[in-house]
Amino acid sequence: MSVVGRVLDASRARVADWADTATRAPAATVASLRAFRAAVVRRRRALLVAGSLLVAVWTVPALLPEEIGLGFGASYRLFFSAFVVAGFLLFELLGSPASVTSVAPRHVLLNVVLVYSVTVGGLVSLGQLYPQFEVPRLRPGQTDLTPEERGKAIFWDRSVGCFACHAIDGIGGRRAPDLSGIGTRAAARKPGVAAEEYIRGHIRQGSQYGPVAGYAPIMPPFEKRLAPELLDDLVLYLVSLQ
Repeated sequence: MSVVGRVLDASRARVADWADTATRAPAATVASLRAFRAAVVRRRRALLVAGSLLVAVWTVPALLPEEIGLGFGASYRLFFSAFVVAGFLLFELLGSPASVTSVAPRHVLLNVVLVYSVTVGGLVSLGQLYPQFEVPRLRPGQTDLTPEERGKAIFWDRSVGCFACHAIDGIGGRRAPDLSGIGTRAAARKPGVAAEEYIRGHIRQGSQYGPVAGYAPIMPPFEKRLAPELLDDLVLYLVSLQ
């Protein structure tokens, strides 16, 4: 074969390759566009879910009634926000082409929601055991206490938990009535019932003694949880709050 023939054959082969490439290019382009659109839709949905969760974290707690005692501070909200962002990034990582394991986006989303719910429940439970306020404590070595001082120690004792629902002077829970000045108010709660008798009955029987307007009947009876002498000290302390 002459040199001219070889050149012509090479040119024909090159033209054939170009034609084949030109034929396949539109199909590849269409497939790429479809994959890109699917990725955009998936990311848009993930952003919508993450944005909705962030809005809920920063707005819903402010709308909750104070009586239920679910007040979330800035540290809690920042933690939840970081968790939402981390979930979105994980969603993006698992949905990217570089991901080794192929996981359906809806499964990832369900896992994120599940972990988020468990985390929220755990933090709420932790907040009940270790509230976000400083609990007053007696001075070390203080043993010569009056009954009122012993009653105060009982009120702020974590094993009793009065402060988890009740507040005094702005410190404590908000799910139950504020007990600041309860020694004066208790005398007017039930006609013919003295303040000390009313407070003692409410502690012993809980919400069964009588509901308090504006609050859910969530107080348990403490008659069997407190020894009689401890109950006496606690009553004296509360009566002294004028």
